[in-house]
Amino acid sequence: MSSRISQYLDDAGDGSGVDSAVGNYASVAKDFFIQPPAGRKYVLSRGIFTVEDSGGFPSGGYGASSVLTNGITAQVTDSDLNVIDDLTNGVNIKTNAQWGSLCFDTEIKTWPGGGNNYLLVRWTFERDGAPIVLVNRQRFVLTLNDDFSFLIAHRFMVKGTDAWWDGILSKTPYHTFR
Repeated sequence: MSSRISQYLDDAGDGSGVDSAVGNYASVAKDFFIQPPAGRKYVLSRGIFTVEDSGGFPSGGYGASSVLTNGITAQVTDSDLNVIDDLTNGVNIKTNAQWGSLCFDTEIKTWPGGGNNYLLVRWTFERDGAPIVLVNRQRFVLTLNDDFSFLIAHRFMVKGTDAWWDGILSKTPYHTFR
């Protein structure tokens, strides 16, 4: 039996930690991740990421600010935190436009009458080749290594399914990492 996952990436990996990615991580990088408990399998179908800031969002900046120095990486790691797959292929996300080149589905929301602006990113893993399957305490992790304290909100949600894992990997076309 499986159930739906709709969980923000956080610093604990289980939904109980800090999920706001507004902060200064320039000196010490910070991981926001999801990790299934032992005996469980997560099949992640997509991510919905939100960047909120005041002012316009230039393609060459991050939020309404200028380009980042180090940016964000997206990776799958094993239980020992060794990188199994670098989903950004060595190109860190440093601008609003780079979210679009990685995920394609991006939209800037501005509201009539004022208010904050939003960059909404939908990364459909299934359309990017295959869902991400996490087993054996593997992680899907976004590592932030820059100053994001200028943002109003910055959160990363993933959606998919959760099921018992019998230790056997099916022959379905998933990104499955051992």
